[in-house]
Amino acid sequence: MEYIYPAACQMPPMDFVDLNRLFIPLKRDADPTHEWGPYWGQKYGGWLNWNTLLDHWRVVLLAEALSGKTKEFHNRAAALRQAGRLAFFASIEDLADARFESALNEVQRDAFRSWKEAGAGEAWFFLDSVDEARLNNKKLAAALQTFRDAISSANLNRAHIVISCRVSDWRGKTDRESLQNELPYTPTKESAPTTDPDEVLLSPVFDRAPNVQRQRATEREPVPSELLVVQLAPLTREQQQRMAEEAAIPNVQEFLTAVRQSGVETLCERPGTSSA
Repeated sequence: MEYIYPAACQMPPMDFVDLNRLFIPLKRDADPTHEWGPYWGQKYGGWLNWNTLLDHWRVVLLAEALSGKTKEFHNRAAALRQAGRLAFFASIEDLADARFESALNEVQRDAFRSWKEAGAGEAWFFLDSVDEARLNNKKLAAALQTFRDAISSANLNRAHIVISCRVSDWRGKTDRESLQNELPYTPTKESAPTTDPDEVLLSPVFDRAPNVQRQRATEREPVPSELLVVQLAPLTREQQQRMAEEAAIPNVQEFLTAVRQSGVETLCERPGTSSA
């Protein structure tokens, strides 16, 4: 479904710099690894970009404080609206207080109601900051119930839902279960995969391949219908340089070199502190 928004509803945050952020998929009990860097992380670690992330129906984005997750949400929603898609932003705290539509402006509220009543078309919902809601003793399950009631259970399979949380506030199994119980996605029946004749002929060859190669060949890509939990990757040096340039820091290369020599380079890995 395409919806034409007024220009003011399409604009990203004024102080936002699009850095083409990357996301590290997390298995249920695994910690993220940053050791590959962006190129090798995408090639071998399955790191994702926004375009791939938004193909999934249920996503949890974990990020440390000052990593820029809220502005990333606002900007991505604006980019989707600019492309004629339906996209909405709300805080978990608003949902916990039984407010969803009231958190939208008038134009977005009308667009949401039209989408809900149409019974067709996809929409993207960015629900921000589980951690901030918890600071104010708001429960995630109650917020998710409010959201489900707002869009109605019949529309869950048309809603791409992305939720953010600080890494330290994510309660693993408990939060996964809350999301899957309150906002379930029921995958449509997919056609059975066909067998490639060449694969049958070559399988004995690959069966004799080293264990590492066989393991890489059989590792499963994230499935869009399943809950995907990712962590926002830290800024690369190239992204740090761009942030410094956008902040109009003089002698950017000298500045970044001095930061590294001072042993505080980790402070530049998050947009909230990269210009400090």
